[in-house]
Amino acid sequence: MTDAAALSKTLDALIAPVVAELGFDLVRIQLTGKPGDLTLQVMAEDRTTGQLTLGQCAEISRALDLPLEEADPIDGEYALEV
Repeated sequence: MTDAAALSKTLDALIAPVVAELGFDLVRIQLTGKPGDLTLQVMAEDRTTGQLTLGQCAEISRALDLPLEEADPIDGEYALEV
């Protein structure tokens, strides 16, 4: 397994349960950019509307903060976008 594949698997294992617990469907996780300018994008949707409100994005972001901080799966700094 490549480093990118292992990281993808790790991120999915951390993020998917949190998103599901909040009642949302995870659409995609993507890490883009280069070291020093990385962005972790988490795309999810409300099961009833197929969309997310700004408040729901903030809810997911806050819920992911601690698990991502504790696991620290990404080397260096990154921005989280939900």
